[in-house]
Amino acid sequence: LHDKSKFSKRKLFELAFDGVLAHSIVPLRIATYTGLAVTVAMVIAIIGYLTAFALGQEWPRGFATTTLLLLLGIALNALFLGIIGEYVGRIYQQVRSEPRVLIERKLNLPE
Repeated sequence: LHDKSKFSKRKLFELAFDGVLAHSIVPLRIATYTGLAVTVAMVIAIIGYLTAFALGQEWPRGFATTTLLLLLGIALNALFLGIIGEYVGRIYQQVRSEPRVLIERKLNLPE
């Protein structure tokens, strides 16, 4: 009885997940780096489509334009989501380091 946890596996996982998310900006950093990687991949794909188009690749009408705009939209969304995540992380760090109380005056303490 003493060596068994009263938490289920699910509750332990939720506790660990809360611990990682509540006290760390690592998930936000991962989102930022993922956004940058997606942006780089999409830019490479856009360059590839433009190169193939310049070399005379035949696609159905409007396919290249739609694909390029879609890739550009995904890249911009991923990049801006990473930037927003960085701002949220910095705000979180500032708020967390602030004192929780304000001392108006000291009583009965020698100066």
